[in-house]
Amino acid sequence: MYNKFFKNKKSRLASLLILTLMLSGCGSNEVEVGDDYGVPDGATTTDASADSYMKINEASMVDVELDWADTFTEDNTTFSLSLDYDDSINPEELCTYKLRAVSCDEKKDEDLVNSLFGDTGKKLESISNSSTSEYIPFIYKYKTIKAILDKEPREQSSDPFEDFYGYINYDTKEFDSIISPGEKEECKWVDSDKYYIHMYEGKYNDMRYGLILAYDKVENTRFIYFKPVNIDEYFPDMNIKTVMHRNSMDQNGYPCIDNICTLEEDEVKKQAVDFLNDKLGLSESESNLGNDFFTYTRKARPLIGFNESVGIVDSRAIDSISQMVFTDSDYVHSIENYQPTFKAANVEIHSTDQFPRTVELLSEQDDLMEDALQEGAIFSCALADPYRYLNWEEHEDDMVTYTCDGYALYLNYGYSNNIGSSSEYGVSEVYRRNEAPVSCGSIEVTSKGIFGVDIMYMFDVESVEPISLVDQDTIVDSLKKAVKSDDFAQYISDDPDALYDVSSIANNLIYYYDEKSSMYCPAWDIALYVYDMAATSSDAQEETIFITPDDYTYVYIDATTGNLLKISKGVK
Repeated sequence: MYNKFFKNKKSRLASLLILTLMLSGCGSNEVEVGDDYGVPDGATTTDASADSYMKINEASMVDVELDWADTFTEDNTTFSLSLDYDDSINPEELCTYKLRAVSCDEKKDEDLVNSLFGDTGKKLESISNSSTSEYIPFIYKYKTIKAILDKEPREQSSDPFEDFYGYINYDTKEFDSIISPGEKEECKWVDSDKYYIHMYEGKYNDMRYGLILAYDKVENTRFIYFKPVNIDEYFPDMNIKTVMHRNSMDQNGYPCIDNICTLEEDEVKKQAVDFLNDKLGLSESESNLGNDFFTYTRKARPLIGFNESVGIVDSRAIDSISQMVFTDSDYVHSIENYQPTFKAANVEIHSTDQFPRTVELLSEQDDLMEDALQEGAIFSCALADPYRYLNWEEHEDDMVTYTCDGYALYLNYGYSNNIGSSSEYGVSEVYRRNEAPVSCGSIEVTSKGIFGVDIMYMFDVESVEPISLVDQDTIVDSLKKAVKSDDFAQYISDDPDALYDVSSIANNLIYYYDEKSSMYCPAWDIALYVYDMAATSSDAQEETIFITPDDYTYVYIDATTGNLLKISKGVK
């Protein structure tokens, strides 16, 4: 499920990394580094000059290149350190962000309801599926939000990265259970000391739309969910049951055809941004949209999130805008039988397609997961990865009608992504080691206009300031001070017979989140591995050593000042 891995090509342990990063673990034993390790002597923030590793190229991109290596011994420990990085970065990504936690403001909710519905808006004390398509997606979203706010955990999973915001246990049937024909569910307005979940309905674009507004008073998180109340009213002649977000280009860069929505990508973005600004009141910084769906699928918990281990996916497919694919069948048949048509040099071809980015149920449908469970399937983590336990071949060659209508974009805060990596493998989003809570969301546009919005909103962006990167010598000096410090020494045993080697594994340019100042800033994330040469035979050194990110020690250095930010053991 990991799209990218990272390595330092000059490291003696480079060959270990692919296997290493397939393993996992959540880190511990963080050491916060204070002002004792401030800006090294003579360090200043520099512009793109000849002395900097940051230069503007002809394409108006910023070329960032580090190339340094050194070996030295201190107290019976050999340090084999290197910085090896070469990438081109959009200068708009080189900024610091001042954030402010979202506040509990029910007046803002009232204003939002009026903005969307005008005088047609009304409060809903409860919702239920009184027909096959009435409020179905709202019931699923309500249960997802409530499970997150109640902190209902999933059962233990073999996936070590399933530790992000909110889990739901399949066995409780509180969330993952499918609303089958004839089953009725009711969701009620909630006000508690820890959170609230409020529901509304009104007319938008002359159709009935619903709205869920929720707020987590503990985590300072706001939820906004907006969608048609009944898909049969939105598409009255189509018997829609499921909607998927799919890639709009294949691995060769060929576009998928037959989308009813004829808007160009920039037109979709403009319509979506205008809605977020004018109707939801998000600022320009808070409505930065793109095609990066990973944070949304991991945190917002759509019914099925993207699993990249299914097949080989090229970056051109990954990076393409998500198109919306509506079907008249259940989600299993919808996924299994999807055969999109792509156009290459005026020739229509069927091409390898990736696993859906999201799947949402819009009407009642059979619970094939429950059927598989009754037949003896073992569930490891509910619907997060249905390929683990469904016999999909049984559902091939079924007649499913696919209607491509519209596109989806995702909130894409600059500070929420890694900037780059020292390797062609990059850095997996799930391996970001200083991941602070970030807002995420999706907005959908069809040929009829705005279809839906699903947002987890955690921060207001107070200010955005462009920055420059300090020179390489400053970073090197800070790294040397870090590894010679007492804070780093605690990760090296005091065994007098040991011959320790501290080697660089990788270095990555990331956004680092400082909780004390609520600031995101570009930082160097340098991974080091400590091992005992005396305890490892020469033969064993030639063999693959299974290590996990828990075994690494990370040094974080502010790329804009050279300050040593933190030393930590393992993945945060």
